[in-house]
Amino acid sequence: PKGQWPLFKPEVFAYSWLAPSVGDLLLNTIILFAIIAYAFRPIISLAKNSNRRVRIIGVLLSIVSLWLFLVSESLIAILVQNSTITLEAFRIFNLSVFSLLEYLIISLWFASASLLLIAARYLLNSLSKKKLLGLWGLIIVVLGIGSFITGNTWGFHTLILLFALCVLFLYYQPHTKFIHSSIFLIFISIISVFSVWNVSVNASQKDNEIRKLLAINLANERDPIAEVNFPQVARKMHADGTIREFLDTIEDDEDGLYEYIQENYLSGYLNKYDFQITVCLSASQLHIENSGDVVSCFGFFENMLNEYGLRIPGSSFYHLNNQNGRISYLGMVEYVLQDGTEVCIYIDLDSKLSKELLGYPELLIDRAISVKRQVSEYSSAKYFDNELIAFTGSYNFPLRNIHHPDSTSRYTFINANGYSHMLYKDDGRTTIILSKPKVSTFNVTASFAWVFLFFYFTIIVWLTLGGLVNLAQNLMPSFKNRIKFTMVLVLFLSLILVGTVTIAFSVKSFEQKNLDNLNEKLVSVMVDVENNLLPHDILYPEYNHYLTTYLIELSNVFHSDINLYDTNGTLLVTSRPEVFERKLFGRQMNPLAWFDLENNHAAKLIHSESIGNMDYLSAYAPLVDQSNQKVGYLNLPYFTRQGEFMKEVLLVIVALVNIYAFLILLTILIAVFISNKIAKPLELIRQRISTIDITRHIETIDYQGKDEVGQLVSEYNRMVIELAESAKKLAQSQRQSAWREMAKQIAHEIKNPLTPIKLNLQLLIKAKKEGHSDWSSLFDRFASSLNEQISTLSNIATEFSNFAQMPVGQFGVVDLVEVINDVVTLFSAYPNVRVETEDNFNGQALVYADKDQLQRVFVNLLKNAIQAIGKEDNGLIAISINHRDDWIEVTVTDNGMGIPFELEEKLFSPNFTTKSGGMGLGLAISKNIIEVIGGKIWFETKHKKGTRFFVNMPLARN
Repeated sequence: PKGQWPLFKPEVFAYSWLAPSVGDLLLNTIILFAIIAYAFRPIISLAKNSNRRVRIIGVLLSIVSLWLFLVSESLIAILVQNSTITLEAFRIFNLSVFSLLEYLIISLWFASASLLLIAARYLLNSLSKKKLLGLWGLIIVVLGIGSFITGNTWGFHTLILLFALCVLFLYYQPHTKFIHSSIFLIFISIISVFSVWNVSVNASQKDNEIRKLLAINLANERDPIAEVNFPQVARKMHADGTIREFLDTIEDDEDGLYEYIQENYLSGYLNKYDFQITVCLSASQLHIENSGDVVSCFGFFENMLNEYGLRIPGSSFYHLNNQNGRISYLGMVEYVLQDGTEVCIYIDLDSKLSKELLGYPELLIDRAISVKRQVSEYSSAKYFDNELIAFTGSYNFPLRNIHHPDSTSRYTFINANGYSHMLYKDDGRTTIILSKPKVSTFNVTASFAWVFLFFYFTIIVWLTLGGLVNLAQNLMPSFKNRIKFTMVLVLFLSLILVGTVTIAFSVKSFEQKNLDNLNEKLVSVMVDVENNLLPHDILYPEYNHYLTTYLIELSNVFHSDINLYDTNGTLLVTSRPEVFERKLFGRQMNPLAWFDLENNHAAKLIHSESIGNMDYLSAYAPLVDQSNQKVGYLNLPYFTRQGEFMKEVLLVIVALVNIYAFLILLTILIAVFISNKIAKPLELIRQRISTIDITRHIETIDYQGKDEVGQLVSEYNRMVIELAESAKKLAQSQRQSAWREMAKQIAHEIKNPLTPIKLNLQLLIKAKKEGHSDWSSLFDRFASSLNEQISTLSNIATEFSNFAQMPVGQFGVVDLVEVINDVVTLFSAYPNVRVETEDNFNGQALVYADKDQLQRVFVNLLKNAIQAIGKEDNGLIAISINHRDDWIEVTVTDNGMGIPFELEEKLFSPNFTTKSGGMGLGLAISKNIIEVIGGKIWFETKHKKGTRFFVNMPLARN
């Protein structure tokens, strides 16, 4: 079931019915992103029709996307405050799979908001950048005011971030389709800074709340380890016959009873307490030193328990909440002597005014208790009447409290000496201080590096799914990408190699440090034992009480447990009897160590041992008396602070990993910069080569470098100059050839009418000379023929003049539908031809051109279509206006005779034919007009079925 998966457990994260777990929140966020990504392309397709409805949708999308960006601050706060998950990225080894999932949720949220804002940018592209930025700024202000009214106030830095994102997305050009890499990098940088900032702020707030709870617990501090031991201590004391013997003769050997209880029941872990033992008989009375009063012994302790005591379950020990600044317990063990006398031993325990007891083994601490002791993450101090009575951690607390709590609040936060301190003042005279190192600039930088890298790779995937990033292009083996990948790969491999060696060296150094430390302890303890114990020949069971006390004192000095074995490897005495009483250790010495010391005569031995899953170091050395005889073996099991060793190693590893993360980020940025700089001249060469047109001026590339790229640019510039000269010569040659060809055509076309003119004149002269009787009618007939031929010559001259002298034109935004409607009106008088117009363009079909020249183009097309139809009935000319992305396509279709195959290739060439149905120079002029405005004209034809002309022109933008 879903509820059994850790991902869906509320113990990790829980907020509301919409986000009861990390898994539910992740699924909801994925669904949100999937809906937006699926709808992105259909939404931006609406931008083709820039009308009021589309702009309203754009405004609504702007509001939703900006709201999503604003809510991201609350999302991060919710993820940090309502989970047990670490999101501070510089704490590498505290991160978990859940941390990555929460950052995945944040990246999906940012990607969703980005897609919506870019979609709004598409739909509002008709607005100027200034107006669009003003609109977005107004929405941000309104959302900010709305949040203030509803009480969900977003930080000022969030509004600034949002405005910066709006400015950034203004530079996204919708027609480029994919988002530019520089815009993407800046976007990732902005959201990374925003995320790290909010995570740090909310983590600090959460930490402050945790410290408040811990401070209250410390002010009312109890010792869970001691309380676990108290029931066993009470039972053993009650059943101890030796204590009963002491009580029967209490008046004669009171000190012996105290020493016996101390040695057998108040040693080991309880040695961290100052204690006072009081034996109360039925008639015993106590003399109170401070007041001089004499009170009943039983009554005194009963009053103490009634006023301050809280019984520990399962035992006769009580916790005393007496506000003395220490951890206090009172134990009572009742006896009935042989004569029926009731006796009670009261044991008053107060924690010593010192640091926590060093040397207590971790394997004796209940794992459930150890895990919950979160105070170990901080340095802590307890002051009573401003005097230091206990402290833990690495911070050097002064003996007298120099920080003064705020009188108006129980909690005071102070930054001093690179630490953040929280002071808690209880109702009594106790002050608790919890301190932790402040988050350094390096740590924040490391967090930024990790978050940037995570967002960079994940959001690339999300925007690729949305169609804004071309992942295939980013991964293609281009020259630029090879430079970037090579630089990052070389650094990455170098860092792995250096990091592995550094970490291995650090671990080796720490291990050697641990071995040296243990070796020094072993030698020091061995010298002390050989000088103070062996000369007295007391390594026997009857001296166990004395030896145990001695080893406990020695253990507290060297912060290590001490065991003494006889020559057979059997335990004689130990400073930590609890380990053996709980059967965690056997009473026989490690056989491998004994064999090495006994048979190989090793002077000392340090090797690794284990209990269950716990590994530790153990040092051995033989004990030799003054006659150089081996009398036993000394053992120091060093399992007291194995966690400190791992903590030091992890600190080094974390520091290295964070440094490497920053270096990798820096390398990526440098690689992008260098690869772009190196590839820029090559990209310029590619662009210039792709746009080379020998009919226009070709610019050279300005590059000052003298490297290989500079040499390539120099060769390109030389080629461009030579190409320009060749183009000039070719153009001159083509012009001469064209004029020669044109002259031939003109001569041929002129000869055609001149030949009949000459013949008619010769015949007319002959008839005149011969006195032809019908000369007058003959003259009229010849004169009419000559007039027709002269008109033909005039038309040829006019068309040639028009072709040679194309006017410059007055360019502006022209409504193409209006131009076509005017032209259709001109040709509506032909009785056998019907002209139909179909406008499939929603809105105004605007082009940037000269209106008169456009009219001339469509006049030529319709005139040619009518000539192709001729005198046939049911002639049809269909004109269609269509929208093709950023182009306007006009088709002119007729049902005439079509264009002969042999004329198709020459159709747009100047053709001064005088034959009926000829095209003349009209199409050549039309082609020139369309190409000047960046358009294209072509045709499709079928013989005896008709011809369709296509005219494509770029859509005019405001």
